[in-house]
Amino acid sequence: MAVSRKNIWVMGSSVVGAIATVLGSVALFYPDAFNMQKKQVKKLDIEIVTRADVDQLDAFLDKHVNQIVQLSIGVCRTRTEAELPVVESVENALVVQHDGCEEGTMCTSTSYYFSDSDTSGAQGVWGNDKFAECRNDEHGGQFVVSGYFMVPSGAGFGQGNLEWMLTPVSATQMAMKDY
Repeated sequence: MAVSRKNIWVMGSSVVGAIATVLGSVALFYPDAFNMQKKQVKKLDIEIVTRADVDQLDAFLDKHVNQIVQLSIGVCRTRTEAELPVVESVENALVVQHDGCEEGTMCTSTSYYFSDSDTSGAQGVWGNDKFAECRNDEHGGQFVVSGYFMVPSGAGFGQGNLEWMLTPVSATQMAMKDY
């Protein structure tokens, strides 16, 4: 029994159509399988040491307003308050005083809030990575805040100071794309 050319074309077209249907269904319902996500989450991993680091953080946030970003921000544990820029890792925020502040004067600052003020615990959002090496080659470890955050439409102003109110997005929400 001879197979005609027409039958070969029909069988071949059926196989190709079935494969296209399966691949299309997988791509539609499981876009991660083919890495077809619409947006990749932008990341910034930085240790705050100099004013340039603070400027880099500001520029990153300005560039990604109304987007979810992944941040890892570290501050060396051995950093002294006398170093410039003056950096404070308070319970739920990073506060950076603007340069040129003298003791006893009203200084302006930029604050980066990583959660609301109801964060419980002595260290709040800050983790203690005692094995992290600081950029200045000190082995004192770092205080680190990391995770996914929704960047607001811009920095706000509170009593003359800039304030970035970043909203945390849990890893579970990210995995389920529920954000």
